[in-house]
Amino acid sequence: MRSQSEIKRYGKIVIFEHWLGILIIFILMITGLFLVRDWFISEFQIYGAENYIPTPSFARSFHLFAAFGILVLGAIHLMAHGGQKEKPILPKNSMVELKAGLYSLMYLIFLTKKQERGSGEKYLKSQRIIYAFTIYVLGLAAITGFLYKSNLLGEQMLIAHIIAGVLVLLVGIHRSALIIRKRDKIALRSILVTGTMPEWYIKKNHRAWYDALKGRGVTEHKEPKGPKGGIKEPKKKEPEKVGKPKEEGKKTEKGEIVTNEKPVPRSPKPSDS
Repeated sequence: MRSQSEIKRYGKIVIFEHWLGILIIFILMITGLFLVRDWFISEFQIYGAENYIPTPSFARSFHLFAAFGILVLGAIHLMAHGGQKEKPILPKNSMVELKAGLYSLMYLIFLTKKQERGSGEKYLKSQRIIYAFTIYVLGLAAITGFLYKSNLLGEQMLIAHIIAGVLVLLVGIHRSALIIRKRDKIALRSILVTGTMPEWYIKKNHRAWYDALKGRGVTEHKEPKGPKGGIKEPKKKEPEKVGKPKEEGKKTEKGEIVTNEKPVPRSPKPSDS
């Protein structure tokens, strides 16, 4: 087990925004797939294909309401991040972060062992560029959808809107695949449930953020103790004291000659008898 001290990363409002955003984007994708299929069937005159899974009557209205909802939610989210002093989620060096994003793609196809090189901040470089790209494709989808609905630029906007929707789908797949590839249950839990991360996890994956927190009073990571004060290491046995070996071939006080095996008594002299 690891230390269970938790560091706050997201507030409850942000967690609610995550859930609401996922729900809205899911509605957009499902209704959008129905609408694109209907357009494809009508454009290429593939009659009868809609009978397998009929398009719900509310698909178009749900798609419009969900599009409006994601715009409002996105605006609130951007204002919340814009009000932060440090703005850790926003890109800082676009070229460096773009390289990190490409590196994360290599990680997804098992060409690298790590998602990102170097020390990690609160949000990794690849996460910041994905966040920026998500804002871009959602904005592109909103603009093309509005132009198509208002019929300002004709039917061509429908193709552009479909492309923007596909990009939104790809960004969602990429972000989800990173969590699955890394098997990062802690990051997923922090995004959707607790909003916190263990200190040991931050130290391992977000070292720059950990160093900043450490300067504000975060304690050093310590391995947890087991029950009753932890597991004690067995005492090392001290080597037995061995006296100085008697030198071979020398006589003892009793007249014995020392050998490697055992002392051999001296034979008595004739004069002793």
